[in-house]
Parts: sequence; C-alpha cells; structure tokens
Amino acid sequence: MNGVTATFGRALAAVALTATTALTTAGLGVVASAAADPAPQSVNMNGDVQLAGGNILHVVAQATKAANGTTTGTFLATGELGSMPLPMTFAGPMTCLSVHGNTAGFIYPVTAVTPTFLAPVLQNTTAVMWTVTQAANGQPAHAGLIGPLPIQAFNGCEPNIAPLPFVGTLSVTG
Repeated sequence: MNGVTATFGRALAAVALTATTALTTAGLGVVASAAADPAPQSVNMNGDVQLAGGNILHVVAQATKAANGTTTGTFLATGELGSMPLPMTFAGPMTCLSVHGNTAGFIYPVTAVTPTFLAPVLQNTTAVMWTVTQAANGQPAHAGLIGPLPIQAFNGCEPNIAPLPFVGTLSVTG
C-alpha cells in the first residue's frame, strides 16, 4: 500500500468513526433492517455503475450485518465520465444492510463529500440507499440508488430496484 492510499484509508476510517459517533450522539444510532434473519450478512463491491454504456460512478463499499443486527462498513463513490474520474466523491459509514438471496439493500449517511460547495447541503444531513444484485444465472450484476435524501426519509433498507449495470466485483452473502 503506497503512502497516498494508506493516508486516504486512514482518513476514510476516521470519517466513518466520526460519523458513527455523531449519529449515535444525535440519537440516530445504527439502524437494523426489518429482516428477521439472524445469520450474518455482507456485501462487498468494487467497480463501476454504468448508464447508457458509460461509467458514471466508481463504487468501493463493504458492509457486514452481525447476528445481533448491527451493521458496520464503509462506502465511497467517485464520479466518472466514461473512464475519467471526476472531482466528485460521496462517502459515509454503512448503517443498514438487508440481504435477500443475491440482492442487498444498504444505506449510508453522507458524511464526506467533494466538491466542498456541496457539503453544506449534503454532508451529515442526507443519506443514500442502494440496491445491488449479484450476477447469477447468466444475468450480469446491477445496482440502483435512491437519494441523497434527508436521513429521516429512510425507514429500513429492504432492497428496491437495481436497473443500472454494475461492472466489477460484487458479492452478496447472507
């Protein structure tokens, strides 16, 4: 791991810890999904969400839901125009995960955003819900998102629709 990657990793971990602490202090805490399955669940993704054949977001995310219902993990999306990264990122801790077969729904509150002029509008006030479907039975992986919306707009994270192609690594377990 080079110095830039290590520094970025430590910064992202610090942002996630700060956001979790802030949400807990605000009484929002970690949200458990409505699913009653006590088995551990997880989602890991690293790849590109596409629209009309071109990349629009590069996503690196991982979340685990323990048997006690606690969800932990991190999310980072970087805007893309085709294969060119854009100076736009959204990051936050995963606070809700619900897995059904090869499909997962998850939520992350936006705790870090660039460009900075977006921060007053989005940071620590909004969340994004994602639904991802792992490739199976000859069908490719897909992703979909709702938001950013006010954090209070979400009540659980049951999977929704995932209409956009996802190219990369995506695993859903649980």
